Amino acid sequence: MSLETAFWFLPGLVLGLTIHEAAHAVSAKWLGDCTAERMGRISLNPFKHLSALGTLALIFLGFGWGKPVLVNLYNFRKPKFYYLLSSLAGPAANLVIAAAMLGVLHLPLGPLWRRGILYAGLINLILAVVNLVPVPPLDGSKIWPCLIPGMRPTASRRWSIIWLVLLIVSLKTGAIGRLLEPVLDFGLGLVPRAKIHMAPPEAFPEILLASADVLEAYYWMEPEDGAEPNEFGACWESVEPYPANRTISTLQNRLAQAGWRRLEYLLDEPNRPGGKEWAISRDEEGSVQYHRWTEHWINDLDQVVFIELEYMIALGEEDPGNEMEVCLLLLEPCKMREELDLYKKSRPQEFTTPKSDNESSQGG
Repeated sequence: MSLETAFWFLPGLVLGLTIHEAAHAVSAKWLGDCTAERMGRISLNPFKHLSALGTLALIFLGFGWGKPVLVNLYNFRKPKFYYLLSSLAGPAANLVIAAAMLGVLHLPLGPLWRRGILYAGLINLILAVVNLVPVPPLDGSKIWPCLIPGMRPTASRRWSIIWLVLLIVSLKTGAIGRLLEPVLDFGLGLVPRAKIHMAPPEAFPEILLASADVLEAYYWMEPEDGAEPNEFGACWESVEPYPANRTISTLQNRLAQAGWRRLEYLLDEPNRPGGKEWAISRDEEGSVQYHRWTEHWINDLDQVVFIELEYMIALGEEDPGNEMEVCLLLLEPCKMREELDLYKKSRPQEFTTPKSDNESSQGG
């Protein structure tokens, strides 16, 4: 884990550990055991719940835990069942925090606040799941014995160091990481996408502007500080199921109404028709598949608009899903002069202006 990532996770981790341990203490009191209350553990002061060993593990392993809350089972009217409930209170509290963070992400937020809240939600989701692992000092070592008939709900202290070594090995070998991967994917799938619209530069061509319903929109021009830039670009993300018929039709109609015409073949790939079908390719590892739709359009000034739509999916999924990246480039003739000249020579019929009926009759 990088230092920057750890920085973003830290506030949510402190919040999660504090409420996690306080939830154990509060639930134990409600169920009849005041041991944790007498020890001052019903508190939202993080220092009341910090564990020396758990803090060291956080620094050196990238993951830690709080000081365990002591519970006296003999104070419970139903020892095993109430111990189960008080043990579940910690992970449940983390799930509530994660759900609350997800709700806040639906509000209009600045990018820094959004990022901090997202990381707080993810770390609390991680805390909830990891604490179900049946290894001391995690809550799973108390939860599962209460659920499995014949097991004692308390663990022997003599085995604590062995369990701790096992936990460290699981972290280092990535066993816990494999457990968390589908959990994080599920959590990220619930996160609402923010609409981030970066303002276009002055004199940016209107024909390249994104519609208002896209998720993210970025604009640039090259050279950035030039008085007369010769390239403009726009990139945005949109949510539309494959094969993006609405987006393609909107872009084509916009260009056609402005007097542009689509080239039959791509300037940089003269053997491939443009705007005819989706091109499908894979990455070097063969684990990701790309679906691309590419077109070139030209106007009477020999300016070229390059359109590329792309879906990226993991192999094994049935379809590319509904997140698409759209990239538009407006190129001055000098950027692709050689390719454009070759195209005109190979397909002169596309650049011959047909005569009107009046001109044809006069010529006869």
